Amino acid sequence: MNTILSLKNFFLAIAFVSIVTLVSAVYIEFVLGAKPCKLCVYQRIPYVLTILVGLLLYFSSKIRLYLILTILFQTLGLGISIFHSLIERGIIHYEMGCTSVKNDFESIDELRNFLDAAPITKCNEINFSFLGLSLANMNILVSVLIIFLTTLYFIDHEKKK
Repeated sequence: MNTILSLKNFFLAIAFVSIVTLVSAVYIEFVLGAKPCKLCVYQRIPYVLTILVGLLLYFSSKIRLYLILTILFQTLGLGISIFHSLIERGIIHYEMGCTSVKNDFESIDELRNFLDAAPITKCNEINFSFLGLSLANMNILVSVLIIFLTTLYFIDHEKKK
């Protein structure tokens, strides 16, 4: 019974960290006005998946599956965050959604429509930072923390089997 309580608390802690991360991103976007680039949006997906899987498996006995999926999702998010950080710092040059598939426009209106649909926020620009860390940098820290804690919990869970 004690293991179940600690498992429930672990689920809730990971869900809480994931929700706070997502709410912070949405707050920064809509309240503070820092529009996300495509990679910023992609970095949110592992948190959503972690929350959904956590909710689905909260009342289940599939502890191992939840832990493995959480590590997998957060490792994916970590990879995206590292990649994004390298782009922001100019270490990797990568254009995403900044090129046209159609080079000739029939009219000014066609060009205007194309430009209106083009992404405004570039992945290599840091639109928001705190203590010298971009959101991608902060996301690296949160992902590493979740991966570390989940791995420790997984090792402990496997020893008790």
